[in-house]
Amino acid sequence: MDWEKLRLNRRPARVGLISPAVARRWPQRVSLVLFLGLTFMLILFSKAETLVVERARSAVDDVFAPVFSVLSVPVQVARDELIDLGEIFSVHDRNRQLAEDNRRLREWQELARYLQTENARLRAELGTVEEAQMNFVTARVIADGSGAFARSLLVNAGARDAVDDDMPVVAAGGLVGRVAGVGSRSARILLLTDLNSRVPVTVGSGDERAILAGNNSDRTSLEYLPDDTGVLVGDSVVTSGHGGVFPPGLAVGRVIGVRGNSVDVETIVDFARLTHVRILQVMPVLGPEQDGVLLGTIPLSVQGSGQEVSADAPERVTP
Repeated sequence: MDWEKLRLNRRPARVGLISPAVARRWPQRVSLVLFLGLTFMLILFSKAETLVVERARSAVDDVFAPVFSVLSVPVQVARDELIDLGEIFSVHDRNRQLAEDNRRLREWQELARYLQTENARLRAELGTVEEAQMNFVTARVIADGSGAFARSLLVNAGARDAVDDDMPVVAAGGLVGRVAGVGSRSARILLLTDLNSRVPVTVGSGDERAILAGNNSDRTSLEYLPDDTGVLVGDSVVTSGHGGVFPPGLAVGRVIGVRGNSVDVETIVDFARLTHVRILQVMPVLGPEQDGVLLGTIPLSVQGSGQEVSADAPERVTP
């Protein structure tokens, strides 16, 4: 019986019949061929003309754009309703905060009125000369003339706009420089960082007097400080008003480094991002003249010049 089974198992397979093992391999082979064909088609499609693909994409976008527009309406409405609902819940807290702010503002208003009245009374008793009303003209920066040996800007306001030499220039709450050359429709601004720039300033709460000097770098320094100065890092630097060119109280910068008598100052204004400036239309207050020479009020010797020059006298720099 065993020999009979062995003989039957060794019979050759009939022609046209496929063994189960071979039949199981056929799906794998077919899928491999299909994937290879799909890969080849994708490669050909990626190599197709880009313009055709973009046109097809644009056509699909045009077809589905109205559908997306309609579907986005309820989503936008729901989002707006949720935002409004959140605002309603926060109205009470906001009203309470606004009421508190309003109360504090009324207190400050009353204090400001009292100080204004007292200030006017004291000025009248002392016979203080009133400062002239300050006007200004806003100009747009049209060119940057800064380089290795000069730091200046060109603006689109000139003599036709009542701009004159030595007028102060401010921007973003700080001093930029002064007008150093005027044309009919343009003016050149000498920046604080220019080597020729000199500005009388006061430093810190002690009102230490000094001269802010540029050096054609991004920072400035203080000169003619007293030896026993109490200047500290972080002290504010503002114009002193001496010399009559710059009005007092204009913010200049803050102290960022103190090394003995060497004090570095970082300006408030970012000169690299200036797009508009304000030119203060105040004329310099010049001192008396003697034999055609302008006399200053606090003469300071400028080293290297070979002569005595008043630090408070308005300097003239050719642009």
